Amino acid sequence: MLTGMQATNIAASYDYLLQTAQILINSGADPAEVETIVSELAPLYDLSPPKFQKQDIFQIDQPPMAAAASPRIELPSARELPWYEDALIGAALYAVPPLGATVTAARVMAASTGRTIGIGPQISGGFGAGGSLGAGLLITNQGKLGAYGSVGGAAGLIASISLTLQFTIVGGGVEVFGGTCLGVGIGGGEIVAGNMAALISLDSRPRFIGISVGGGVGVGIPFEVFVTAQHTWTT
Repeated sequence: MLTGMQATNIAASYDYLLQTAQILINSGADPAEVETIVSELAPLYDLSPPKFQKQDIFQIDQPPMAAAASPRIELPSARELPWYEDALIGAALYAVPPLGATVTAARVMAASTGRTIGIGPQISGGFGAGGSLGAGLLITNQGKLGAYGSVGGAAGLIASISLTLQFTIVGGGVEVFGGTCLGVGIGGGEIVAGNMAALISLDSRPRFIGISVGGGVGVGIPFEVFVTAQHTWTT
């Protein structure tokens, strides 16, 4: 018989599976093929899979330019971890549910979409006054583990992350990290709401870099927020 904690972990893992499936479909995967795979995996959770369909993503025609007064956000430099450190930290994360499930889902999303996903402690006080993302784990656009900012070894990477997370999703690889950008409203406006911001380059012609969104470890990876912001700033 499952304990309450085991049942909770299984439910959280299944939620991540379904979220990953929906994001893959929204990114162009065949719904029927995704549904077949989820159906094959569902017995592991003793649950029935839902029906999937591609969801429409909100976008606007004319995104406003980033305001010069928008807060500056520091993206710390990042690096990919050696293969052996990747393997050891990956194994250790299984003992830290549901963080382990979050990182597993992030590996799938990053590798399948070509994005890089940072997972660190939530920004204290929000982005209103700017600041740095600090330090945390990184999942590269090839699904490998990395790190950003200054952390104290493997244990420090895991210890730096708590139940309140800051997800940062950028287009491209680890080279996108490192430098300063503007933080603007996700929907294209100038106001930054709390721990949520679209990241815009400081080039003479503003360019969408990605997003950074705070949330609990159980809320899932905000990839659809990234897609919405990307459409806002590129259409």
